[in-house]
Amino acid sequence: MNGELLPEGAFKRWLNHEGGESSDRTDTASRGTTGVHTKYGITWRLYKRYYEGPVSKCTRHDARYILYHEFWKRLRMDDWPKEISFSVFDMEGNGGPGKGIKALQRAMNDLNRDDGNELTVDGQLGPKTRRCFSGLRRYWRSVAGNLDVERGLYYRRLRQYKTVKAFRLSWTRRLNRG
Repeated sequence: MNGELLPEGAFKRWLNHEGGESSDRTDTASRGTTGVHTKYGITWRLYKRYYEGPVSKCTRHDARYILYHEFWKRLRMDDWPKEISFSVFDMEGNGGPGKGIKALQRAMNDLNRDDGNELTVDGQLGPKTRRCFSGLRRYWRSVAGNLDVERGLYYRRLRQYKTVKAFRLSWTRRLNRG
């Protein structure tokens, strides 16, 4: 498939945590399959929505295409400062739909001084969430900092699940912007 691709910089940063192939049986994305279950952070379930065959055939181009259309484009990440867009994209792609937007909504609620006008934390990038961000745009560094806190809390909550124990270190490394 040709078309729009995830920006190269975002893809390189994604690959810092999601490179290579994985066939870890404790990964819930692997249930019901044999062989390679994830490549470049693309699960076999996600891959088969776009391409036929096993995910082991996924190329870097395929991964950039899928990531762009599943997450980046849908969430209009080009409209956001890069520090926020990558954090939301990464959490959506790694944690699942709505996780990054929920974290962003909580982060913005922490800065919202208009009591009684808090965002509903629903994981939807609707007009109210966009308006709130527009109002906080000049404070985007604070929003990004709060977003990192929310991401850290999310990853910390995952510690209770035995199936994610193997992935905790790579998930928390994502918080380092270095």
